[in-house]
Amino acid sequence: MEAVPAHRKFTIIQEMAGCYGSIQLICEIAGVSRSGYYKWVKRQERPSRSTWKTSS
Repeated sequence: MEAVPAHRKFTIIQEMAGCYGSIQLICEIAGVSRSGYYKWVKRQERPSRSTWKTSS
């Protein structure tokens, strides 16, 4: 069985957060750090440098 990549877990956590509320508990169940999840969320909110270069 293949391991699920962290970014996929983070997407699922983000979807579940609205229903279940406890990010900490969901992260523990998924086996990822809460800080890693929040870093991923921040990266989703800001466009990357490559996105800036292609959109100009």
